[in-house]
Amino acid sequence: MNMRLLNMSVAKVLASFQKNLTDLEAIAEAKARESEAISQRIARDAQKALEADAEREHALRVHGKIKELIG
Repeated sequence: MNMRLLNMSVAKVLASFQKNLTDLEAIAEAKARESEAISQRIARDAQKALEADAEREHALRVHGKIKELIG
């Protein structure tokens, strides 16, 4: 195999490697965005759950006070 063919083969391998690396970087960026969106959704859901718990606790306290006043 002459040197020119070897250089062409190496260049093709390097180009393929670069394309794969670029593809992997794009995939990693997409996964990072997806992960961030999921984290934000979980945080919103957790906040809603905390608010719902606080509302339930308040309703129970009010109910207890009403029972005391009535009973």
